[in-house]
Amino acid sequence: MTFPKTKLDMCRNILFLMCSCFLFHACQSIQDPELTGFTPISVKKVDRSEVILGGQLTYFNPNPIGGRLDQIFLKVYANDVHVSDISQQLDSEIKPRAEFIIPIDIHIPLQSLLKDKGGLLGGIVNVLTQKQVTLKYVGTATLRFGKLELPLVIDKEEEIRIKL
Repeated sequence: MTFPKTKLDMCRNILFLMCSCFLFHACQSIQDPELTGFTPISVKKVDRSEVILGGQLTYFNPNPIGGRLDQIFLKVYANDVHVSDISQQLDSEIKPRAEFIIPIDIHIPLQSLLKDKGGLLGGIVNVLTQKQVTLKYVGTATLRFGKLELPLVIDKEEEIRIKL
């Protein structure tokens, strides 16, 4: 090992060491955001043709860089019956080491909500007597960190009450 002979050599070595540390830290892998909370799905509107539900998921971005939330693709199941597909184009900013919100708006045709494993009549009786629906949404949200595209898996289930 040789020692620097001049101040210029010593400055070069220090600069090389600082650049190496910076590149090592900057090139660490992007971590998946963590689910930190959710606003339970609530009924926004019920009419003769459809039920409109809304809610939001809150995630924390643990990465030192920010990005964008581009789109959401979800399949919605009510009482284990596929009732709706959600495809939302978004352009939301994700700040570094901060929380961000994924809004969810679900339009469910009333006919598909009344169908379940027991058929149409069983679904009508279920909704009229219990007024409770097990809602599950499964899919992905697309996050962008610079040129890197990261799919965020969403798998959430909850029970909601519907007042007809």
